[in-house]
Amino acid sequence: MTAEASLLGARAGSVEAMSRDAAPLEQNAESGVPMPVGIELLARLADLEDDWDGHGSPAPDDSTLGASLHVLHRFMAFTASPPSVGATADGGVQFEWHQGGWDIEVEVQPDGNTIAWGQEVDGPGSFYGPIDDCADDLTHTLSKISQFEVQA
Repeated sequence: MTAEASLLGARAGSVEAMSRDAAPLEQNAESGVPMPVGIELLARLADLEDDWDGHGSPAPDDSTLGASLHVLHRFMAFTASPPSVGATADGGVQFEWHQGGWDIEVEVQPDGNTIAWGQEVDGPGSFYGPIDDCADDLTHTLSKISQFEVQA
């Protein structure tokens, strides 16, 4: 089953089916993170309706949710902690990590663009731009904060 089909199952209220469909990714081999954690968070967003915030914001559509699932699969291998996941006011999906001395955000926008941003809290490290341009920085930083977490 495709990621989009899995998310459509979530939109119908079937988080269990979506997690089961992702079974090959249930436990990340490198980090040990159970993938359904992030998938379940996305499934909650799939259940949102337009005006979810009372200010007319659109709910993320299936295409945006599918792209968000792809981001989760692509980058979860590099972190021990699942991100916070939320909808944006324009119908996008945002992932956030605030740990290990870093603030990191990845926004999957409804127009198909995905932007990554990272800022070291007490240092000069930073990155910003389209996800493909920042993928190495994002991967390196997620790996770094994961190591920090394991040592803590």
